[in-house]
Amino acid sequence: MAVKLAASMGAEVTVLSTSHTKEADARRLGAQGLEVTQDADTVKKLSGPIDLILDTLSAPHDYNQDMGMLRPQGTMVVVGVPPETVPVHACSLIGGNKRLAGSMIGGIAETQERDAQRHPRGPGGARPANEAARRGLTLRLRPPSARAAELGTAHCLPPL
Repeated sequence: MAVKLAASMGAEVTVLSTSHTKEADARRLGAQGLEVTQDADTVKKLSGPIDLILDTLSAPHDYNQDMGMLRPQGTMVVVGVPPETVPVHACSLIGGNKRLAGSMIGGIAETQERDAQRHPRGPGGARPANEAARRGLTLRLRPPSARAAELGTAHCLPPL
């Protein structure tokens, strides 16, 4: 649902996943691409240009790695709840004046109920929220490449 919304608003949308299995779904929903976060070279390539990360993952993962992909003043909004506490290093926030936020958007049942009231069924009879939830998609937004060139580089030193 977030991919469709962001794409319809003209955002450059890239879905990040642990594998390429969701690439066709991501593109069908409007994403320009999919990047695999298990590849260190991909993570390095993505470091710094992203305006907003909407983190929907409920599996354990590294928030610090994700925060490193944000541009200065970028924001990561967490809506998925991993089973264990996720450590966040202060430098992940301070370096670049980044923001970490959360939202209780409601569970799948509540989202599906709102979706059913507001939106007709889409292609194949699926409603948008059902489709996104079923596929476990995560949204990552990047600024246009011209904007990325204007952004400064933030450095954060490791703790002493």
